[in-house]
This record gives sequence, structure tokens and C-alpha cells, in this order.
Amino acid sequence: MGLLHLLVLVCIGVSRGQRKGENIIDETEKAVEEPRKVIEEAVIENEKPNIIFIMVDDVGWADFDYNTPGPSAIPTPNIDSLAEQGIKLKTHYVHPTCTPSRAAFMTGRYSANTGLPFAMYPGSVAGLPPDMPTLPQLMRKAGYSAHMVGKWHLGHSQPKQGPIGRGFESHTGSYMWDLESYTKLMWDRPWTKPYGADWIKAHENGSYLHYPETRHSTIALTEEAVTVMEDHKKKTDNPLFMYLSYNAAHSPLQPEASWLEYCSSIPHLWRYQYCGMVVGLDWGIKRVADAAKEILGENTIIVVSSDNGGSV
Repeated sequence: MGLLHLLVLVCIGVSRGQRKGENIIDETEKAVEEPRKVIEEAVIENEKPNIIFIMVDDVGWADFDYNTPGPSAIPTPNIDSLAEQGIKLKTHYVHPTCTPSRAAFMTGRYSANTGLPFAMYPGSVAGLPPDMPTLPQLMRKAGYSAHMVGKWHLGHSQPKQGPIGRGFESHTGSYMWDLESYTKLMWDRPWTKPYGADWIKAHENGSYLHYPETRHSTIALTEEAVTVMEDHKKKTDNPLFMYLSYNAAHSPLQPEASWLEYCSSIPHLWRYQYCGMVVGLDWGIKRVADAAKEILGENTIIVVSSDNGGSV
């Protein structure tokens, strides 16, 4: 048995102004004692845990069932189960749009201090400041391998602004924002032509491939995350830091038909489709957690957070 029993920190972010702090019940102190002891034991033994940070996109406070006082119209049994086993950070706040939250996460600084205070648009030449250390760079200095799967949204005009240029050893996924789930076409407005497809597999050795990934993005990213864990286990004894950044549940709302079967009680079309996207995340996060336990072992921390509040 490993030192750390697959600790799951579920911290769905609340955008400032979306939910008033006085209504939030902070259960952190009640939940952390046992996991804290296990972490302290791991530190004493000098055994670094594997860390998987899962970022979901446009998922609000009440969009995961465990945050609602009664049964939710959006069923998330797998995420609810993980939350009950882990620590729920109920006063965890994020920015109201995606790029600032991601910039803060990558640098440990307020987004205004990174120069990225709002969602980055296609064609932007902005990116994280080159002299600002990033999380994957620091994790690698601490002895970790660092890989990214999913949406970046922190700079795309030059390779040095992308995940590989900012410290990750590999990246599979997208650079930007609104992607069709299957074609990976990127849009500005529904009535204009798409900018093009946004999907890449890149490595630190300079190799890269833009390719037509036809699976639903949630499925593709989930399976790629499992592949990264399998490859990591074969190649090195270093602990793994993996950043898994889903495109879901961001628009366009294109869930798998099988996910919609769990949402039939919702009459509003957009909410019905959105529910399907969240059900897909529920499946994907369980798949990753199960694979992590099997491949990496129990000395693994999984953190789940949203980049901003729910879509309005």
C-alpha cells in the first residue's frame, strides 16, 4: 500500500461575484486531518507523490452534484464519489475568464502581474512573460517529469509561448479556446468561417504533428492522459506532474449521444446539451483516476478545478 491513498482535492472554482462568500460552508478543516497525516508521512519518507492537476472549462459551482443541497439535474456520481473521498475546497476562487486563471495557475501570481488579465483571442501575440518561471519548469527542477494534455490558452503566436516552450516535455491538445468537439475547428462567431483546426502533438525534442483528431475532445484527452501515464511508467522513475486541461464543458455544446441519456429531465436545450458535456467529464475524470491508481500507484494526488464559473 502506498503512502498516499489517491488523495483527491476537488476545488471547483467560484468566480468572484458569482457566489457570496458568506454563504459558503468551508469544510476544508473537517476533511484534511487524515490526508494531512498521510502527506506528512510521505514527506518524512522523502517519497514525492505523483500529481495530476485536472482543469475543467466553464463548469460552475452547482454543475457538479456534490455542491448542490439536493439531487442535481446534472448527475456526476463519479466526481461526487471522489469528492467524498478527498478534500473539498469550498472557498476556492478563480478568475471569471479562462486565460487569467490559467496564467495564475502556471505562475503562482495574480493574472494582472502576468499581463494576461482577460481571455486571449485568436491572433493575439501575447503570452506569459519569458522571464517568469512556470509551474512545469519548477516541478522539473524538483525532480518531476512534466507533461500536458489539453487546452493551453496562454500564448500561441510562437512555439516558445506554448506548453513546450514554457517547460512541459510533451503536449497533446489545443492552443486556443472555442473548439468543435469532433472536428477541432476553432470559431470566432457561428456565422463566420472557422479560423482552422487546432490540435497538436508536440515534444521537447522539436518534433510536432498537427493532425485530424476525430474523437470527441473529452474522450481523446482522457485516453491521451492514460497514455502519458503508461509511457511515463515505462521510461523513468521520476514522479509525474501531469496537467490535464479539458475543453469541456465549454461551448460549442456537442456531447456524445450516450451522455445525453442521463440528462433527459432537463427541458432547456442548451442546459440539456451542457449537462451531456459535464456527464462526459464525469466519465473522463473517473477513467483518469482509476488509471492513475493502477499505473502510478496510490502515491498520487489528483486535483480537480474549474478555470472560471459556469457559462452564462
